[in-house]
Amino acid sequence: MIAHRLIGVLLIAGMAIAGCAAVRPHVDSTAIPSNKGPYQLPDLVRYNYRWSAEPHIDLFSGPATAIRAYVESYYAATDAHSTKAGYPGFEKAIEHLVFEPFRERDINDRTNHNPQPIVGTSYGHILEMTTTDTGIIAIICEGNYSLMFTREDGSYGNLGTRVPNAIGVEIAPGPDGAIYDTRPTAGPARAPQSDMFGGWTVTRHRLSIEDFSYHLACEYKFPDPPEDRPTRLSDVLTVPYPTLPPYPGWPEQPE
Repeated sequence: MIAHRLIGVLLIAGMAIAGCAAVRPHVDSTAIPSNKGPYQLPDLVRYNYRWSAEPHIDLFSGPATAIRAYVESYYAATDAHSTKAGYPGFEKAIEHLVFEPFRERDINDRTNHNPQPIVGTSYGHILEMTTTDTGIIAIICEGNYSLMFTREDGSYGNLGTRVPNAIGVEIAPGPDGAIYDTRPTAGPARAPQSDMFGGWTVTRHRLSIEDFSYHLACEYKFPDPPEDRPTRLSDVLTVPYPTLPPYPGWPEQPE
């Protein structure tokens, strides 16, 4: 469950961060409410996503919404080792998905599944969105430095590191085309109750961009400066990092 979040960091950083001092968590996490509706995040997913984007990128547009839905679904499904744990529409949206480099384990492979909860806040920043003849290529900065896994003894360990990872996600209109409408794409909910992919399908997921300049460009795209981020995966902490409200979040289920 933990290894997938470390792939990009291991590729770009060589884990040259051992020996640094531990960082004290900010404050305790607050209780995470359930979603209002039939879709529920897996119980072990107790973290929220907070997104940002470059000034020229509309975070609430159809393509950006599909990208947000995919990234959040991918990690929820991977943490739970089940594609059914992804958001509504996730399994259909990934029918033709290719991973690069190739994933060693299928998402549904529950070998060595660890049900311990993951807490904290995961940050995503859309660095680029480029329109091509077949769809859209997005470069996304992943900031997982504020995620922690729960140990059986009640302590917490760092799931990510201060080194950001740049991934690539390519989307294309599905068989029925993509939807460009005025439906709500944000709200207070932690996860959506309806298909937010808007007819887009995910065709390629680059787990770590080869061009190191993208990783450097991601360094300061998150609210916490690098020097305030955790530095060692081996740290043992008794208080988790805060689980902040999701942003932009998702529309709530109508009453």
